This record gives sequence, structure tokens and C-alpha cells, in this order.
Amino acid sequence: GALVARQRRAGLLRRLGSSPGAESRTSQGPAPTPGHGTSPGAANGGGAIAEDEATTAEQTGSPAVVAPPRPPAEQAAPSPALPAQQTPPTQPAPSVESTPPTEAPRSSGDRRAGGPHSSQAEVGSETRPTRTAPITADPAPLGLAAFALTTFVLSLFNSGLLPEAGEPVVFGLAFAYGGLAQLLAGMWEFRTGNTFGATAFTSFGAFWISFALLEVFFADRIPEAELDLYLGWTLIAWAIFTTYMYVASFKVTGAVNVVFLLLAATFYLLGLGDVAGTEIVTRIGGFVGIVTALAAWYASFAIVTDETFRQKVLPVKELD
Repeated sequence: GALVARQRRAGLLRRLGSSPGAESRTSQGPAPTPGHGTSPGAANGGGAIAEDEATTAEQTGSPAVVAPPRPPAEQAAPSPALPAQQTPPTQPAPSVESTPPTEAPRSSGDRRAGGPHSSQAEVGSETRPTRTAPITADPAPLGLAAFALTTFVLSLFNSGLLPEAGEPVVFGLAFAYGGLAQLLAGMWEFRTGNTFGATAFTSFGAFWISFALLEVFFADRIPEAELDLYLGWTLIAWAIFTTYMYVASFKVTGAVNVVFLLLAATFYLLGLGDVAGTEIVTRIGGFVGIVTALAAWYASFAIVTDETFRQKVLPVKELD
């Protein structure tokens, strides 16, 4: 009776394995695999039944009826493990940099107010002065040449080499070249930062302008007998100024130092000759003035030549 009951149960299991419900369950999806909610005992249920039937067959001595294995299509395939959902890494938000405001292009009319050709330029909301490029040319040769030529011509009359009747020719030179041109050279020396050159050229340019104005407009207002006396003291005052400029010239060049030494001697001789009324001293002062002009011409020539040839051509002996 037990054997019959087991055979019935085996046949029932075969009918259940091939029933439409089993096929529908197989078509609905793969059977759960171990590790995904199905216990190992449920997964190996078919193996346990086969072992039970084999044991019964051994006890009764009759062949065991074993259910045929399922076709490969009906076997439950293990469901693939679903990959863990990956969370994309969070990227830092890009930093927002402040972009400077762009200026609209200026028209030619805007240059009158803060444009590139004016003395001020607008930077953002501020107005800042622009930097002007410095003067690159050396104004010293001009100042020395203007001083030399005017001094040379006047000294020709003071030395007696030319008659006094032609002395008015000096007045135009004294005003335009020895005066105005040398004064401009002094202003340009201020721009280059040369304190010595600015002081010297500006002062002697003003000297020649004042000399021309005195001879043309004011000399006739002074009594003729006292004119030489007053003019002599004026020349001595200029000699004092030239003396301390001579001391300062020891830090310039040897050529300029010689010019100021000779010029101081010229002023002293001319001044003392007029104050004392000694014509011979005035004549000596005239000759010294010619040498002074030649020395100033040499200094001017040396600077211009060195600049144009881009090398040292004539020595001036730097003292600094």
C-alpha cells in the first residue's frame, strides 16, 4: 500500500510538471534563484523526491520510477544579479567670476575728455593722469651752442677786434639765440631731471635776454657817465653766480667744468674793467670770452657727435 501511494504521488508530480499552469509559471519569468528570496531546500526539491523514490525501490525490490528531467527550456535560469544603482558624483558648482565691464570703443570726439591723447585716462569709474613719455633728446648741446655763439660775437667787440659801431648786431643774437633758445634748453633740462643744466641754461638765457633789453630799451635812461659802473657791478654779480656753478660742475664733465671756469674769469674781468674804468682789463676779458666760447662750442660738438655716431668720438672726461 505504501508503494502504491508513492507511485501515485510520483505520477501526480509528473502531471504537475507538465501542466499548463507550470508552463504559464515558466513563461512568466525565471524561477527565483538562491540568494534572491528562495531557500536552498525549495530549490533542490526535485533532488529530494528522486532520492526518496530510490530508497523505496531498494526496500521493496521493485524498480524505481524516476521522473524524467525537465527539458533545458523549462529549467529555471538563474536571474542575473542586478547591478547596484550608482549615484553620479556630485560636481562642484563652477565659481562665478566677476567679469570687468567692457568699454565701448571711443570715438575721435571722446579723446578730448580722458582719451589716449589727453593728460587723463578713465579707468573704471576713476580718472587717473596718464604718464607722458620723457624727452629722449639731450638739450645740452643746444644750450651750449647758443651760449657759445653769442658770447663769441660779443667778445669780438669787447676785445677790440671789431669796432663798436657794429655792436648792435649782438642784440638780435642775444635775444633770439643766446636768450630764447638757451632758455628753452633750460626748460627741457628740467623735464629730463638735470638740475645743473636746467639752472645754468635758464639763467644764462635770461642773462642774454636782459642784456638785449637793456641795450635797446633802457640804457638811455641811465646817465652815460654812470652806465659802466652799474653795468660793471651787474657783471660781478653774474660772476658770483658762475663761481658756485663752477663748483657744482665738478660732478658733470671736464669740458663743462672748463667752460664755467673760463666764464667766471670773463665776468670778473669785464666787471672789474667797467667798475674801475680800466679799458685794458676789459680787453683781456674780451679775449678770455673768446676762449670761453670755443670751450663751450667744443662741449656742444662733443655731445652732438657722440650722439649721432652712437659712440665716443670726442672726450669730455666724465667727472661723476
